[in-house]
Amino acid sequence: MPALLRAADAAFGAVARLRRGRAVHTRGALFAARVELHDAASPTVAALGGPGVHPALARLSKNAGTPGGLPDMLGVAFRLTDLPEGPVDLLYATVGRHRATGALLAPTPG
Repeated sequence: MPALLRAADAAFGAVARLRRGRAVHTRGALFAARVELHDAASPTVAALGGPGVHPALARLSKNAGTPGGLPDMLGVAFRLTDLPEGPVDLLYATVGRHRATGALLAPTPG
């Protein structure tokens, strides 16, 4: 394992031990969902078996768990539960709003 991954693993492990649970996205809301995949040309859709509708679980959460409306990174995860190879998680998080920051994780107030 590369040194950077080892360091990240150790840091998240330490935070999880301090919190006595998950290091990030400690609380969230879970919903039954369905994911519709349409774009047959998409590499992601192709890797998931092509276009179709899949039962899923959706989870919405705040990254650090800041109270109330304080800025935090927001996340949504979809777990496709019916794929032959087993469940697959699709993870999304808030990013910057500008061209220079659009690929960087960023907190938002809501």
